[in-house]
Amino acid sequence: MQSNRNSAFSDGSEFAPPDREDAKAQARVLSLVLSEWPKQLSKTEIARELLTEKPEFEERDGLARATTDLANAGLLRECEVLILPTRAALHFNDLELS
Repeated sequence: MQSNRNSAFSDGSEFAPPDREDAKAQARVLSLVLSEWPKQLSKTEIARELLTEKPEFEERDGLARATTDLANAGLLRECEVLILPTRAALHFNDLELS
């Protein structure tokens, strides 16, 4: 029988699995890019909006991973320094608003 997986550490603090944190980061990036469209955002502008003033490596890495994962999924594309939504992402965004 499998043991129950608890989502808290023994000291009571919450634990978020890495895939859940990745999904949250992806949602934040995609939401920002779609909400600002047709304004085009650079990687630096996205980082400025979503990261703390002096981000740690994990924060910067999570943002870079989120952007790459969304591009690999066909929802964002990198055009030099700009991060742009794909037609698929824009279409999905229009469906949500309908």
